Amino acid sequence: MKTVRIISIYILVLCTTFYAGVGVFHFICPFDQHFDTIAFAKYWKVVDGYMGKRMSVFMPIWLLVIIFNLIVFIKTWRRSPIFWIILSTLIILIVDISFTIKSQIPINKYFQSIDVNNLTETQIKTVQQYREDTDKNFGKRSTHVLIVFFLISITPYLLPRLNNEQLKI
Repeated sequence: MKTVRIISIYILVLCTTFYAGVGVFHFICPFDQHFDTIAFAKYWKVVDGYMGKRMSVFMPIWLLVIIFNLIVFIKTWRRSPIFWIILSTLIILIVDISFTIKSQIPINKYFQSIDVNNLTETQIKTVQQYREDTDKNFGKRSTHVLIVFFLISITPYLLPRLNNEQLKI
């Protein structure tokens, strides 16, 4: 069981790191803020088309990895904070997914529905508002993912203490 725990926690760290990369990218490279409204609409349509397909595969895999880790560490809940850290990250992730479905997905659908090469004045105003909303949304989402990344990244350091104890499995 010790080996399963070690492998599963490192797979979780790896998946979390992939997702954290998206959050960090938003903070360190906000190049989209230099686009005019029409260029942003074109950019966002491409990015959402690209990320939407990948996140619909990655997110369920990541959730399964988290749930698997919860199962693997459930018997250690009294002896180690690892189970509670993973559970906390699952809760934060569920909040993030709910927030995304409620706040960002409708915006993304709007961008996918418009012809970015022939925007009307009304659409340009809507795009500008959605651009501001998107920036706020990704600020919140980046905060969520960085908290999750921090929590998950400390779990491997807690393994030696857990693995040195005599656990009844």
